[in-house]
Amino acid sequence: FVHPLDEIDVQSAVKCAIKLNFPITARSGGHSSEGYGLGDKDCYLVVDLRTLNQITVNITSQTAVVGTGNTLGSLYKELQQYIFAFPAGVNPSVGVGGHMLGGGLGLLNRRFGTSSDNILDAQIVLANGTVVYNSKKYPELFWAIRGAGNAGYGIITYLTIKIYPIQKI
Repeated sequence: FVHPLDEIDVQSAVKCAIKLNFPITARSGGHSSEGYGLGDKDCYLVVDLRTLNQITVNITSQTAVVGTGNTLGSLYKELQQYIFAFPAGVNPSVGVGGHMLGGGLGLLNRRFGTSSDNILDAQIVLANGTVVYNSKKYPELFWAIRGAGNAGYGIITYLTIKIYPIQKI
């Protein structure tokens, strides 16, 4: 297991895995029913993203930049301080990375769409170790992460998401 502190650590882990010819996998919260966050029976390098747990909320633009190591509970707790919400699942211990990239179903989906519908941008460490963060420069990659699930295009370290103000009743 590797516990990166930032995208540079993830980049180093990817480059190391390439050099040593190790398969590599990312773990956001570890809730994969298929066990993807544990690798396989072969020796995998697991990049455990739980240390990438920063959240930056911008109430003016109604967006948040979320480290993929956060849980849904930590995201909801942070958004609650600003009286904002995000359409995602109900289990607070699920990792946001796997949940959002897997579609992200939850109680607010009818009103705001799925979690993946609300991803505006992503920082990705590609399989060759390059770090990219620009949905406009890489539209095919951005399209894929918003609908193709956790298909292994790279390791996503941060997501920029659309958040919604909670209306008074």
